[in-house]
Amino acid sequence: MRVAKPSFWTIFLLGLGSILLIGCPPPHVNPLDPESAHYILPDHSEPPPGFCARVRSVHTSRNIPSIDTYSLLCEAWSDEPGQIDTAWVGYRDWPPAGMRLSTQSVWSALLASSYFSDPQLGSVVGQPFTFFFQASNDSIYMAGPVYLFRVIEATPTLTSPRNGEQVGPRPVLRWNAFTASYPFTLRVTVILTAGEYEAVVWSRDGLSASPSEVTVSDSLENGSYYWTLHVVDSFENTSRSKEGLFRVNAEVNL
Repeated sequence: MRVAKPSFWTIFLLGLGSILLIGCPPPHVNPLDPESAHYILPDHSEPPPGFCARVRSVHTSRNIPSIDTYSLLCEAWSDEPGQIDTAWVGYRDWPPAGMRLSTQSVWSALLASSYFSDPQLGSVVGQPFTFFFQASNDSIYMAGPVYLFRVIEATPTLTSPRNGEQVGPRPVLRWNAFTASYPFTLRVTVILTAGEYEAVVWSRDGLSASPSEVTVSDSLENGSYYWTLHVVDSFENTSRSKEGLFRVNAEVNL
């Protein structure tokens, strides 16, 4: 089974939202339920070329609430949009969980750690997941096993700016050096806030561990912002820092 990489924006927008537990259709309506009149016997052969799936862990640290959250992001997609009409993900012998289609044609389900009754997902590492694709020809294909390879427990620590500091329009973002026994890159994201409104205004992906800073290359307008730092391993497992709050004031010589 071939694995491709969905867009960063799909992943990031999922991370900003609430952690959801995506359920199945009601009993006897789900085509994977043998007692349903809509039941379709899954085809155990390999799905057509271009069908891909993966699972990855998402560890998020926040200022408010201060309790870290762990979740599992399950993703399925096709190289040719429109080939998949519906998708589910199964774990052990539990009923398959339904997946939702994003604007990037990626089917996804974000499963909270409570779904697995394991706050940090340690027991899920190395366990097989099975994906089910209902194709445009109404056939249902199975793909798997797909495994979760790692949960990143450590989170990066921001040093400046934070705690509402005032900065110029091109601030230098700094953090404590992050080390790990596995390959990783860093992702920086700057978010504009205005009341309940938030928007990503600048980001950089694929940063190396050193140096432990990056300068925002775009000139930011006056206003309130926060920034975050993600650790990303080779399997796209992530661990996100707490938010670093700051204010941009172009009239201040900083």
